[in-house]
Amino acid sequence: MTRRSCASDGTREGKRSMKPGFDEIGVWSEVKLDIVREYAVKYSTILAKQRLKHIYIDAFAGPGVHLSRQTGGWVLGSPLNALAIQPPFKEFHFIDADGNRAAQLKELAGNRPPPKWWAWWPTRGRMAREGRPNP
Repeated sequence: MTRRSCASDGTREGKRSMKPGFDEIGVWSEVKLDIVREYAVKYSTILAKQRLKHIYIDAFAGPGVHLSRQTGGWVLGSPLNALAIQPPFKEFHFIDADGNRAAQLKELAGNRPPPKWWAWWPTRGRMAREGRPNP
């Protein structure tokens, strides 16, 4: 498994001090992210060959990056891993209970190319949504 680390802007470099709103994760979480990414690549490859419209949904998306407890560096979270998968999913829906985390994810993913993606979070008893609706 290949570990993916990144800077706070979602690039794959850098080591930063702990920032509010980002989780510090252990090796077990880094391994889980690798497994989910590898599974999603295989899943997307199979479904793309079937010409199915396959959609990626992450109900616990978080801010898009985490801090490694082991190295202190940034680690790509499941949403940014998912956006990099080839062949790509047709749509992405990233959900988090914390609007600030959804905003951080939107900032990191916002300038990425299509396909369409959405970040969702609860607000005033309803679900708010922002993203890139039309690729």
